[in-house]
Amino acid sequence: MTIGTAGGGAATAVPAMIAAVEHFNDNTDYDFALWQGLLGGPVGSCAVSTRFESYGEYTAAMQDMNARPDTLAVVGPVTEVLAGGPEDSVWSIIHAAGDVSEVPNTVANIINRFDIEQMPAAVAQAIDFADFTHELSGTPATVCTSIWGTGPTVRIIWGYSSVTDFEQRTEAAMASPAFAEKVAANASGPRPADSQSGVAIRIA
Repeated sequence: MTIGTAGGGAATAVPAMIAAVEHFNDNTDYDFALWQGLLGGPVGSCAVSTRFESYGEYTAAMQDMNARPDTLAVVGPVTEVLAGGPEDSVWSIIHAAGDVSEVPNTVANIINRFDIEQMPAAVAQAIDFADFTHELSGTPATVCTSIWGTGPTVRIIWGYSSVTDFEQRTEAAMASPAFAEKVAANASGPRPADSQSGVAIRIA
């Protein structure tokens, strides 16, 4: 879920969102993380993420939580600082390169939307690229897909210990001749209709 902030901006919104995330972590079986965007989105935007096995079970659990008076009391201050309605999406993890069992402190991601007929080739290319970058820099990478609410989309998420770790690993990888060769080789592959990239840090 991606959340834009208004009014007092992030200074007002972040404490309220941290309290909300802690409330859901304390009262559900899910492990939520709160992210603050650094690059690739409106200044002050945040996102909440979690992992689950069943979207149906997750939705039912959230409906029960959102009906509770204590949840409404915690979430109320968050709604007061929203710049608009949150944007939600669900992603299926289809491949992991390296150890992605722990939630990283910093993430970088590329999100590419394709025409539906290009998805098989786009997924194969993303898996190959995630494996390549992991071998090149040691950075764990996750490949995800989504269709509902996003259109046919492929996402690669790289995890880092810090922004400095992101900077150093990325610069080293992109300076490698092998990286340039891989990018050139992929130029003849599926072309996205839309592409986004971003960097975010975990704040809760």
